[in-house]
Amino acid sequence: MNIKPEFSKVFPSKKLINRILFQLDSDVTSRTIIPIYQSIYEKRVIPIKYRSNGDVLFLMNRVLSKIRKMSNYETIPLKEMRNTLLYQSASNGSNDAIALLCYEILSNKDVKPPKKKEAEKLLKDLVMLGHGLSFKVVGDLYYSMGQTAECISWYEKFLEQPQLKNEWKGEVLEKIAEIQYRQGPENIKIAEQKFLEVIKICKLQDCVKSYFYLAQIYIKYDPMKSKILLEQCCTQGFKEAFKELGYLEMNYFRDYGKAQEWFKIGMEVFEIECYFGYFDCSFESKQYINCVNCLKSMESLKNVDKNYKNYIKMFVTNRMEKIQIALKNSKSERSTPSTTKNNANSVTGDISKVKSPSSRWVM
Repeated sequence: MNIKPEFSKVFPSKKLINRILFQLDSDVTSRTIIPIYQSIYEKRVIPIKYRSNGDVLFLMNRVLSKIRKMSNYETIPLKEMRNTLLYQSASNGSNDAIALLCYEILSNKDVKPPKKKEAEKLLKDLVMLGHGLSFKVVGDLYYSMGQTAECISWYEKFLEQPQLKNEWKGEVLEKIAEIQYRQGPENIKIAEQKFLEVIKICKLQDCVKSYFYLAQIYIKYDPMKSKILLEQCCTQGFKEAFKELGYLEMNYFRDYGKAQEWFKIGMEVFEIECYFGYFDCSFESKQYINCVNCLKSMESLKNVDKNYKNYIKMFVTNRMEKIQIALKNSKSERSTPSTTKNNANSVTGDISKVKSPSSRWVM
C-alpha cells in the first residue's frame, strides 16, 4: 500500500506562493489559499466556504500554472490539483476558467466530438460577449494548428482589449514575435521590437524565449549582447541556450574553458549538440581522455533517445580524423594522469559499463 507523502513535502514553500501572488497582483494571501490546497490534496475536497468562489479557485489554478512554468516540471499531485481547480472554477462561472477549459478540450485529440462541439459553442458565446481572454484562446488554437494569419488576427483583437494583464499580454506578443521571426529576414526588425516589448513588461522566468530569440538576432553583429542574453536564459535552465552559449564562447570568444563548462551543463540535460561541442573543445585543448570519455557517453546516449543515433553517426563521419587522433593520443595522456585530473571524469553519463569505443569509431 502506497503512503501519500505529507502535504508539506509536495507543495511549494509559502514564500514562493507569496511571490507568485504578488506577481499576479492579487489581494488574496497565501494564508487563505494554502489551506484550500491542503484540503484538496489530503481530502480531495474544496472547503464549502470557497467551493462556489470561481475567481479564487481560478487564481489558485494560475498560481500552480506559474509554478509549472517556472520549474519546467509538474508533479502528479500538483497537476491533479491544477486540473481540479480549473474545472471547479469553470463550473462556478469564471469566464477565464471556461475559456482555458475550452482550449484544453479543443486541443486534446482524445476528446470525443460531442464534448468538443459543446466547448466550441461555449467559446463562441464568450467571444460574442467580448470576453478578452477568449480572443487569446482562439488565437492559441490557430497557433497550435500552424495557421499563422488567423492566429495573429485573433491575437491583435486580444491586444486591443483594455486593462490587459502583463502575463497574458507578454505571452501573446512573444508568440506574434516568434511567428514574425520565423517568416524570414524581412520581418526580423518587427520581431525584435516585439521581443523587446515583452522583456520590458514580463519577468525573466515568464519570457525566457524572448531573451533567447533576441540573442539569436544579435549573435552576428553584437556577440557580447547575445552572450549576456544567453546567460540570462541559462539561469532559467533554458535547454537550448547551453549549446548556443557554448558555441559562442568557442567560436567567437575562443574561450574553450568557458565553452566546455556550458557544454557540460547542457550534457547533464542530454542536449545532444552539447556533446559534440564538448568533444571539439576538449580536442582543441588537447584533452584527449575527455574526448574518448565523451565518445563513450555518446554511445550510451543512444539508449536515452533513439533519434540521437543518426546525429551521432553524422558526427562520427565528420570528425573521424579527430576521433582517430584522440584515441591515439589518449593512450599517452593516460600515462600522465595529472594533466587531466580535474576534467577526465566530468562527462555526464555512466560510462563505466560502456566498452572501449575503438572498434566503433575507427574504420
